[in-house]
Amino acid sequence: MLSDQVVLVTGSGRGIGAATALAFARRGCRVAITSRTPSQLADVKKNILEIVPDAEVYVHLTDVSDPHSIFSLFDAIEKNLGPVEVLINNAAVGYSTDFFSIDEKSWDQTMDINVKGTFFCAQEMMRRFKRRTTPGMIINMSSLGGLQKTEKFKGLAPYVASKFAVVGLTEALAVEGRDLGILVNAVAPGAVDTEMLRKAAPHLKTQTKPDDVAQIILKLCEEAYVQGTTAQVVEIHSNL
Repeated sequence: MLSDQVVLVTGSGRGIGAATALAFARRGCRVAITSRTPSQLADVKKNILEIVPDAEVYVHLTDVSDPHSIFSLFDAIEKNLGPVEVLINNAAVGYSTDFFSIDEKSWDQTMDINVKGTFFCAQEMMRRFKRRTTPGMIINMSSLGGLQKTEKFKGLAPYVASKFAVVGLTEALAVEGRDLGILVNAVAPGAVDTEMLRKAAPHLKTQTKPDDVAQIILKLCEEAYVQGTTAQVVEIHSNL
């Protein structure tokens, strides 16, 4: 089902995004990768082509907090690969800061990238989407920290709030996508061995790798009937 589809993975310069882009390329998809860091994207493309030599990989620099940048991104992908059929909203920021040091700028940056970027990417895909024989897919990245009754940690208030918003947004977008033939779901990992985790919460130890989350994202896209759900990724052997 996924073969030859056009897949956009935001925040794909490293970590979960890079692993997800590779996973879709292995399935024969045409993959668009994007972030704000050219060198990271170049490395990700090189790695994908080393593993999947015939993969179609399109690179585009994007700031997902800017709606105009998002419009340019989708326009460029459509011209180079075709209309986006699968969107993985992975771009995010997260860092630990003393609660009383959190200012409006850092709060807004977290919301602009994690929430506004997710919304406007989904909106742009839906605006351009044309129903095909298979449904379109949107997967939004949340976090176990964005769910009720999970452990929270000091210094992460903006991140936690943004990931709660992503869960609610996913349920709302699922309703908007229904008549368009677009399935919208979210993935909420716990601790994953990424650079973001090592910077934001170095005390958290985990065996979960970006590849593990990428496989769950693939599975959700392959199901092709799940709608409006948030898949929790809990590590049985973690030290959380």
